[in-house]
Amino acid sequence: MSESKVIDIGMFEITKAVLSNSDKSKQNEIGMLITDIMVNESIYSSYVGVDIMIYDTHALSDEFPIVGEETIELTILDYYAKPMTYNLHVYAINEIAPDDKSDSQSYLLHCMTSDFMVSETTRIQQSMSGTVSEMVKTVHDQYLKSKEIDIEATDSHRQFVIPSFTPVETINFLARKAFSATNKSCNFMFFENREKYVFKTHEQIFKDAGELPKRNTFYYGETKLDVNERSELMNHAIMMKPKRRFNLIDTVRKGAMISEVVRIDPGTRSFTSTIYDHGDEFANYQHSDAKSKEYHTADFRSKYLSKENNVVNTFLTFEESNEGERAYAEIIPRRNSTAFYLRSNAMEMEINGCNDIFAGSVLNLIIPEMKFKNGDKDNHPNISGRYLVETINHTMSEKKWSMRLTMIKDSFVNG
Repeated sequence: MSESKVIDIGMFEITKAVLSNSDKSKQNEIGMLITDIMVNESIYSSYVGVDIMIYDTHALSDEFPIVGEETIELTILDYYAKPMTYNLHVYAINEIAPDDKSDSQSYLLHCMTSDFMVSETTRIQQSMSGTVSEMVKTVHDQYLKSKEIDIEATDSHRQFVIPSFTPVETINFLARKAFSATNKSCNFMFFENREKYVFKTHEQIFKDAGELPKRNTFYYGETKLDVNERSELMNHAIMMKPKRRFNLIDTVRKGAMISEVVRIDPGTRSFTSTIYDHGDEFANYQHSDAKSKEYHTADFRSKYLSKENNVVNTFLTFEESNEGERAYAEIIPRRNSTAFYLRSNAMEMEINGCNDIFAGSVLNLIIPEMKFKNGDKDNHPNISGRYLVETINHTMSEKKWSMRLTMIKDSFVNG
């Protein structure tokens, strides 16, 4: 990466900010009017949200006017001189604050990325067949055209009648029905980040990350860098705070470790019951770190999380035997358990802003031991390691750009 000496550590530059009406017949450069930008992205959100604070001395909102039909093309340059362009649709104005002393006003423009309006104003009412991944590709190519999509292949030929869902609702519906014989969690997620759309299991995201580059490793602790090493500050966390490590009561109540699946066959008026034990399946999943310890000891599981006595959560699935294998009885408990444990270990981190870390990125955290030690500390044995970026809240204000990340992992590193 080439470094820019114009933009300092954690700074940014707006190189383009053009407000256009719906047919592009009117356009205004608004870069000088922008005081703050907030961007939110998450692996649990199908849209990227952008809020732009405007300090308006030209009554732009009334004379342009801004009525909810406008688009904004916004390009931001980061420390590495890497640009990123947002194509946004303005859908609301609020937090309007008039200033009668300077004949001006400030207000917040709420924006979504450009496919938002297409999806919100479209309903899909049709039959679809093929693999789920093929159906997702079809919906994306027809309706969500502004960004590419990264799709993990699914197994099993399926047929669905889409009952008047938006394109985004359709893909989220398909995610719940998707089956993978390779990534057994079947925990398919659909989300948009600043770079692209993603339809994948968290397992495949970890696999695709492979061996992480140096840029994706972040450190926390005292820095002793001279001026020639300033660029390395981009890999030092401003703040890092463990957020969650476990919650046993949630584990029990949500059936994360053990649950029952009742499969009902309406055609034969019969049902079958199966107990899913996540502890028995632990080794079958791709975990965040190559070395991962199981969640509970065998003795504890036998006493409190046994198949015989401790099943408190039951899932129902309707599958007619004469319609072929739908695999819902496999998908539901696997998704429930792997999604729960993926969120069980969480870390918050604040870093300097950049255009190359996204929701869905995999980062390696180097965290020192949290105990007094006279001398150099080792890495923390449990909470160091690889994390999936769940959410990023970007704040850009007065040329300073900070990113507040929530990161998650599905297990501790060491036993």
